[in-house]
Amino acid sequence: MFKAIGRADNGFAARVVAAVRDELAESADPPFRLRHTADGRHVAVTLEPTVQTVHQVLAVFRRIRRIPGLVIMM
Repeated sequence: MFKAIGRADNGFAARVVAAVRDELAESADPPFRLRHTADGRHVAVTLEPTVQTVHQVLAVFRRIRRIPGLVIMM
């Protein structure tokens, strides 16, 4: 499971989902959930893709880390 929290503007959630899909070379989006803060300024994106190796996990973390608007990643 990966979680990225960032600013809710400029398509942050879509960029996170697309980055994970692209990094894992999948044809469809991985399963994900969105949760917005009460004031709507931030969004938490929780993704549950299937990964096969530790290298894929690290690659996904590296890819998410480069996304503009990221506040925290878990």
